[in-house]
Amino acid sequence: MGARFTAADQALGPVIREIGKRGLIYFDDGSSPRSAASQTSGASNVAFARADAVLDAVPTAAEIDNALARLEATARNRGVAIGAASGFAPQVEAIGRGLDGGRRSSSVRPTRPPANAQA
Repeated sequence: MGARFTAADQALGPVIREIGKRGLIYFDDGSSPRSAASQTSGASNVAFARADAVLDAVPTAAEIDNALARLEATARNRGVAIGAASGFAPQVEAIGRGLDGGRRSSSVRPTRPPANAQA
């Protein structure tokens, strides 16, 4: 959505409330450390999930593999972790290679189960 937009409660609030009215989850990709989405969602009692890692923040195969390793460690520690990435083909292919061949003990799942309403 944009770092400035997600940091401004007065801008983000109406969007979060509309998402809540529709019974949807607000997903924050974690790319902006200034995001107010968690607080705004909690104040509006709207389901919220935030990525623990942006997998392709540095879009090279080696860095994506490192991000996958960090995300897997988070999942082992907490039982679940959410990663976000762009939909560009090279990044998707690098993530696929990183998960392929049994090198990872984790599996890819939808974000729906770990999302919960913030109170």
